[in-house]
Amino acid sequence: MDLPVSIKHRQRPQIAQCLYKLVKKTITSVGLNLADIVGECFDGAANMSGLRKGVAARMKECSPLGIYVHCNGHILNLALQSTMSEIEPLRNALGTLQGLCNFLEASPKRHAVFMDTEVEVDDIIRTLKSLSVTRLSCRWEAVKAVMEQMPRIVRALPVFAIDKDAKTYTDARALLNADCDFNFTFGLHVLKLILSNTSSLSRYLQGKNMDVISARRNADLTVQTFLQCRDEASFELLWDRAHVMIDTIKEEIGGSHITFKDARVPRSKPSRRLQAQVGEATDTRARVLTPELHYRINTFYLSLDKVMAEMKSRFGGNDQDILCALGDVTLNDSPSNESFDAVSQFYDIDKKKTFL
Repeated sequence: MDLPVSIKHRQRPQIAQCLYKLVKKTITSVGLNLADIVGECFDGAANMSGLRKGVAARMKECSPLGIYVHCNGHILNLALQSTMSEIEPLRNALGTLQGLCNFLEASPKRHAVFMDTEVEVDDIIRTLKSLSVTRLSCRWEAVKAVMEQMPRIVRALPVFAIDKDAKTYTDARALLNADCDFNFTFGLHVLKLILSNTSSLSRYLQGKNMDVISARRNADLTVQTFLQCRDEASFELLWDRAHVMIDTIKEEIGGSHITFKDARVPRSKPSRRLQAQVGEATDTRARVLTPELHYRINTFYLSLDKVMAEMKSRFGGNDQDILCALGDVTLNDSPSNESFDAVSQFYDIDKKKTFL
């Protein structure tokens, strides 16, 4: 039964408690017993899914057999959102992608100039895609469009960089400088690796034939794919592909005042001269970190580790384990003993009398 519930805005600490009381009041007002609830569907907001004070956790007090169900497509989006918001090169690359789309596609005049820009390589002209606010896994189309149109983008932006309109001039130069940076190029290729492997999973999770067991299995397969990509050979391949794009960009900006910012290691400590001035000791034995090693550890491995950890945590969190076990028992002809044990323990029933 779907029960409409409305609530006025309150202070954040009180929202979950107020929602919980309101849900209880609404359900009991129609004569339903809270202890008979077998399933609850909430979104992934902290007020609803919080482990200690979320509505789902509070409902366990009065509905211990209620299984919390969360949209699997939303779970994937949250895992990707957390990854891309915490890894700086990915976050900055997404910001530049959105900036390019807003600049080149929002104006019919700029769009026409972009489409009419000729490049030496014969390619299919694609319209740049805006980043989806709610479906992060669908951003693969936006990333793919920019990667395929990079020569045209780099050739078109200098045209706008000499425009008489102050905003057009400023925005074009800012975007051109952002594009001509190794951080953006490498971040773009890491985004390609992550989003291309989660795009098909996202489409499946939103399909009509999706079930909880297959959803969990496909999510685990995606995690295994990322795990297989987490090696030196995959990094070297991505590193080489990023430099192929960089060579193309450098060729397009050759002879102009724009310079490409190559890979560099960000300074983590003050310079030795500044340390000496303030009386700090300098460590001459500090490990020398090359740009390639820096991007391997702090961007490539870190991004894959983050997205794998997020997917494992979110697809295995809340009541996902018991939900999958229940699906295995009810949908499969030969369910596993582990599923029988999990279901019998959760519902406090005798496995031998009930299932055998």
